[in-house]
Amino acid sequence: MNGPRAFYETEALRGGWTVRQMDRQISSQFYERTTLSRNMAAMLEKGEVALLGDALTPKEAIKATCILEFLDLKDKYSESDLEDALIRRLSAHCSRQDRQHLIRT
Repeated sequence: MNGPRAFYETEALRGGWTVRQMDRQISSQFYERTTLSRNMAAMLEKGEVALLGDALTPKEAIKATCILEFLDLKDKYSESDLEDALIRRLSAHCSRQDRQHLIRT
């Protein structure tokens, strides 16, 4: 491994870590504990296991601002602002798909 960052990137991809799981692993110094461990394979297997607190509920996932960043909404927005932004993005996406389909045929 080429340091902590590469380690966490590799393990997050390999283990399918959530953001919470990644934060927990970094906070608990998982990289340092793993590199110092006599049984590195066992530590890596242990790191793959998600805890109950790692999973996002559907309600939490919808509230996560990182998921909605592509909508370019302000910090505070109403439900109708969210609906409008989603409709605009979907419409633009569908228009692009239609144009690409026409070009291919």
